[in-house]
Amino acid sequence: MGKKDKNIKKIKLVIIFFATLSLLFFLIVPLSKRVFFCISDKTLKFLRPDNIVLSLDNIYSDKLKNKITAFVLSYFKEHTIDKLNLLDFDFELKNKFNLIKKIEWDFSLPGSAKLKLIGKEPVCFLNKKYILTDHKDLFKTKYFKNFKIDISKDFYTSKRKISDNLFKFLNKIPDNIWRDYELSYKNKFNIKLIPKLNKIPVYKRLLSTRNNFCNENKLLKANMLFEHLYNNNKLFLSKKYLLDLRFDKKIILRRENEINRGMG
Repeated sequence: MGKKDKNIKKIKLVIIFFATLSLLFFLIVPLSKRVFFCISDKTLKFLRPDNIVLSLDNIYSDKLKNKITAFVLSYFKEHTIDKLNLLDFDFELKNKFNLIKKIEWDFSLPGSAKLKLIGKEPVCFLNKKYILTDHKDLFKTKYFKNFKIDISKDFYTSKRKISDNLFKFLNKIPDNIWRDYELSYKNKFNIKLIPKLNKIPVYKRLLSTRNNFCNENKLLKANMLFEHLYNNNKLFLSKKYLLDLRFDKKIILRRENEINRGMG
């Protein structure tokens, strides 16, 4: 046998060796994991309270937290690991608790599992009865009892469904508007701003459109105009006034019932 044939034979042996080693690796590693989880660490025969670290983010009701926790623990007491399908669990959990937005698993540490459940974020209060979330869902305010309100965002509308355009509009409203006004929305040409604090003891509303809604300069001028009229005895305590800001270069003082009858 020549030197060349010997080298070819050595190369073939090396290839066979590494191929066998690779095959053994892919067979042994899964088997060792199974042995580890099923024998060495018997606590993982079931995902139970002692090997699940559960955390809840953006869940603002203690009662709801308790219900979610009870569901999770009960679920994994009844499902063995070899029959466990996390996609089924995610589906059942979100189906039962629609307020959950995201489910995150972390199995990086053997013998334990970290489960993080993230709730939907509030956007604003709707008609004082519901919370509108960042997924356009409506929930009763009782599910947000522990929500810390920096600025009360109060929105009123008779619409039964929040459209995509309206939802985008709500998300773009700056905090200073939410801070100073409650909002009443009829359509994009009829948005009323209701002052939360009115220095003048006269009923006042401001009427705007979606396009010029956040014109701070115009809002300032309108409020100054109203105060000037009051100081000069041009307003009556018994009347309801509305400052119409829907025009580019003028502000019109109206009686609110004029708008309610369909004017503008």
